[in-house]
Amino acid sequence: MKKNRGKILSTIILFIIIVLPVITANSCNSSIESEKQLKEEESQYPTSNNYQGLRTETKNINLEELVDNYPRIVCFGDSVTFGWNVDYKDSYPNILEKLLQKDYPKVKVINSGIGGDTVIDAYNRLESDVISFEPHLVIINLGLNDGWIQEVVEDGNGGEVEEPSDNENKEIGLNTNVDLETFKKYYCDIIEIIELADIKIILMGINPVLGDPSLVNDNIAGGQIEIYKMYNEQVREIGLDSNLVYLDLWSIFNQDYKAHDYLQNDGIHPDENGLELIAKSIYDALKICDF
Repeated sequence: MKKNRGKILSTIILFIIIVLPVITANSCNSSIESEKQLKEEESQYPTSNNYQGLRTETKNINLEELVDNYPRIVCFGDSVTFGWNVDYKDSYPNILEKLLQKDYPKVKVINSGIGGDTVIDAYNRLESDVISFEPHLVIINLGLNDGWIQEVVEDGNGGEVEEPSDNENKEIGLNTNVDLETFKKYYCDIIEIIELADIKIILMGINPVLGDPSLVNDNIAGGQIEIYKMYNEQVREIGLDSNLVYLDLWSIFNQDYKAHDYLQNDGIHPDENGLELIAKSIYDALKICDF
């Protein structure tokens, strides 16, 4: 009996020393793998409509499956194209695709908008996010982030300081993210590259803004609107010089002075109604364009 008890005790000890750690380790590894998989799934399918990078619906496109799609259209831009703060189904590229399906059952409209992009950012991803899709048409909408103004505190000697100081000689200046000359250069470079690939282009101007609530200084808010008008005019001139179709969203949104009906609470980004208006305006323009 004592021998049997000894054997049982030895077995229990052996289990605790050898087997249990293995089970625990496997359980921990399984838990870690599950967490890793969950994080990967969350990155592929964000729960928010506001995130950096291309829409997940765009990243999931298989290039080989686009061969039979005609026409293929890439909407290239910033958060307006992305559809900031709205579901993908309400983004203007998706609405445009639905409108065009009546005329082109195999049409494919690709959303290549990234929130926060300037014309320089767009230029740097032109090959991967536009040319690689081999589109028949590209619709460009940029400028909101380029013309965004910021307060710059100068130290009085031509230098800039990050934070306001007690220096009596400090001056407050206003700078845009991308100056107008640089904006024009990169915009024209983008057009040139797309045209060299024998792809048609439509340009869209900046939609009107109503003054961002975050700009507590009314003078800055008013200045921002005027600067956006300058960048919008620059896009129009580029379109004329390049003999391209240009859609003046500023005027389209302001028909009957109802721009506020098409913008979100931030006074900048189009809401669902505004994005639908953009899609319909492009659709009407495409009726007279030859693919």
